[in-house]
Amino acid sequence: MSTFKLTAKFSKLLAVEATSARTPWRSKAFVTSTPLQGKMDEAKKARNKEEKMKREKEAADKRIEEMEAVQSTAVEVRKTCEFVRDTGANIVDMTKHATDKVSEAAETITVKTKNTVSGALGTAKNATDIIKDTIVGK
Repeated sequence: MSTFKLTAKFSKLLAVEATSARTPWRSKAFVTSTPLQGKMDEAKKARNKEEKMKREKEAADKRIEEMEAVQSTAVEVRKTCEFVRDTGANIVDMTKHATDKVSEAAETITVKTKNTVSGALGTAKNATDIIKDTIVGK
């Protein structure tokens, strides 16, 4: 029980000492604790600075990876566009070629039909002339 009383008196003494005017003893206590606190603050600042630099490096690395991904995507898009352009050009060439072939075939058919019709007309005319000559000539 005496320890409890002594602890209570000591805590009162500290409370009175903390609220009282400055004393030489109190000033010394603060003087000795301030450099220790300063060293702890410096170490904390150094750790914070290292952590900040680490986060910035990680962010920069992430940005570099993202830019590389964008660049590779752009290359793929370019290749795809070139493929589509070349394919479109090939389709246009093939369509032109097919159109030319169809036009050529249509002209050939038209010429052959004209020749056949004129040949048939010529043959019919010749036959008619022969018949007239035969009938009239008798």
